[in-house]
Amino acid sequence: MIEVWKIISGHENLDRSYFFELQENSITRNNGCKIVGRRFQTEIARNWFTYRVVDEWNRLPNLVVNSETLSTFKKRIDEYYRNRR
Repeated sequence: MIEVWKIISGHENLDRSYFFELQENSITRNNGCKIVGRRFQTEIARNWFTYRVVDEWNRLPNLVVNSETLSTFKKRIDEYYRNRR
C-alpha cells in the first residue's frame, strides 16, 4: 500500500497512468481516489502488483488515502489495519 500511495501521490518518478487508471470523477463511499481494476485475459496477469492492490486500496478510508506525507500515511494505515481486526 505504501508503494501505491507513493505512485498515486506523485512521490515516485513514475507515470501513474502506466500503472493505474484512477476514477476521480465519481461519488465514492470510502475514498476519493479509486483505482479502476483492469480486466485481463490470462491467469498470469492476475498476479501482477497492479491487479492485486486494487481492491485493498479501494477499501481504504479517505483519511488514509489523502495523507500528505509518507510518515502520516504509514501511521494512518497502521491504525486502520489495527482497528479492522
